Amino acid sequence: MHHYAKGVAHSALRQIVEAEAELVRFEQARRRIPENRLFFNNQADDILAVGLEMLLGELEYRKGNFEVAFGHLRAAVELDDHLYYTEPWAWMHPPRHALAALLLEQDRIEEALNRSIVPILVWRTPSAVPRSIRTTSGACTATSNACGAQENQNKPKRCSNDLTVPCKTRM
Repeated sequence: MHHYAKGVAHSALRQIVEAEAELVRFEQARRRIPENRLFFNNQADDILAVGLEMLLGELEYRKGNFEVAFGHLRAAVELDDHLYYTEPWAWMHPPRHALAALLLEQDRIEEALNRSIVPILVWRTPSAVPRSIRTTSGACTATSNACGAQENQNKPKRCSNDLTVPCKTRM
């Protein structure tokens, strides 16, 4: 985690050589972890795979390789969505936020919205909710918070088993 954090920080500061060195250290440290190592109910390597894609995305973005960067960040979102739910979260740095922020920097507003907020607002059934929040309480919290952010319009009074999201977006 230390090398991931330093790599992202160096990338944000456009210190590419230092960021690449931290990427190498991150990969070396990741290879030393036993394959069967668990962190709560996820394989440690599955969790660190999210970090690797995020670090690669941040680094490529700062190099000016925007499409390559977005590809890595989309992969991080997909990997993160398929981690098993745990509290605290298995990967604490939400890839959707990083992807959306960098998309916004490139004036790709609609894609940023569709990649970050809309998936949370449109979940309709438990099978549509990524495993990372697939519990009744987790999905209800996500949908209630999303609805609450909409000036409490049509906010659900309680969460039903079908997890229907009755709030409306202003898109």
